[in-house]
Amino acid sequence: MNIDQIKAVLANIQYPVKGDDLPEVLEFLHYNYPPQMVGSSVRTLGEAGPLYVKAGQVAFLVDNEQDLTTACIRIRSLLQRQDATQPVRIEPDTHSRHLADIVRALDYEIDRSTTFKRPMGVVDTGYQIIYDPETRTQHGKGGQIVDDLLANDDERNQKAVEAIKHVLIYDQGNAHAAS
Repeated sequence: MNIDQIKAVLANIQYPVKGDDLPEVLEFLHYNYPPQMVGSSVRTLGEAGPLYVKAGQVAFLVDNEQDLTTACIRIRSLLQRQDATQPVRIEPDTHSRHLADIVRALDYEIDRSTTFKRPMGVVDTGYQIIYDPETRTQHGKGGQIVDDLLANDDERNQKAVEAIKHVLIYDQGNAHAAS
């Protein structure tokens, strides 16, 4: 690592330095950046941590050219790793304002089916009410059906369509000859 690369790395972590060779850069660092009070680790110094050596509760700047070069190589690799791992933001789907009403209507029909002794087919066999004791919330069958309907999986979509048919169609009509 040459002197210009070292200056660039130090400037990237807000430690701009002057000097034409490593001894001048070290002297500038020691003159302008005093020892730092740290807790149990030099990690509290952030990206500048590799430039310091911890002694008790105080961290001192490195004082040897080889240590400065090694610290700058370490800092550069940390900065490159940070650049490579930027957070990814995934936009949530925008659902209808009435989706909750649809789920409530499905749940109502499913709950009332036992009153009328109506078989629900795949709704009874393929869906179970999920209860989370930590949050004290339930994910009812209606919500699961809608989730399956909106999923990007053909098998789940088919299952949801079958379940909605069982919920919405009370009696499957049969063709009879008119008399």
